Amino acid sequence: MKKKMIFALFMVVSLLIAGCSPNSVNADEYVQPASINLEDVSSDAPAHTGNVEMPSPGGRSSEAKLIHDVSLDLSKRLGLDISGVTLVESLPVTWTDGGLGCPAADTAYTQAEIEGYQITLEANSEQYLYHSQGLNIFIYCNEGVPIGPSDEVVPPPGERSSEAKLIHDVSLDLSQRLGIDISGVTLVESAPVTWPDGGLGCSVVSAVAYDQVEIEGFKIILEANGKQYVYHTQGLQRFVWCNEGTPVPPTALAE
Repeated sequence: MKKKMIFALFMVVSLLIAGCSPNSVNADEYVQPASINLEDVSSDAPAHTGNVEMPSPGGRSSEAKLIHDVSLDLSKRLGLDISGVTLVESLPVTWTDGGLGCPAADTAYTQAEIEGYQITLEANSEQYLYHSQGLNIFIYCNEGVPIGPSDEVVPPPGERSSEAKLIHDVSLDLSQRLGIDISGVTLVESAPVTWPDGGLGCSVVSAVAYDQVEIEGFKIILEANGKQYVYHTQGLQRFVWCNEGTPVPPTALAE
């Protein structure tokens, strides 16, 4: 009898212990918590403060880069820091021809629609208008007169382009190429010319196709460091340095 009571007591205690044990876990359902090494977490994330840095030249073309480029051009023209130039409006436009909505007088353009932008900037409480071809080529449209990218001061409103300004532009270009002051460049000759096509009389690369229409312009000969340099122009704005028959576009870098 005593043995039966001890056995019964043992069974009760065993049941009580089993009731207090945790439920079994299915190993297939168990998810190991992810571990993170705090040393790999950087606390130096950059904060965006002040002006957003625009893409540098050579970066992927975009509307933002185009706006940066025309803003930089205007700041150079006016002698301002680029922070003094603000964007008023940027609109996509389909221009009716190569004149980009701002054609030069007596100039023939490609008669095809061209996608681009009309960008309005503001500086010194004045507004300035730029027209672009795509995302890379642009002109400053000064009261309907196109002016290519330049480091010059913008002509006052109403002042139209002239042959004198054109000569100054090509002289400035040559001085920058040679790394000399513009006073070291002298004019030898400036003669009006009717070029037979868009090659402006300086197109030795036969693979390049040009508009087959006559174009009015100038042939300008300059002298610097005892050597002569020839420039060919389209109208009073666009020009190329004709280096032994090879057209070289305007640049701010000395060669």
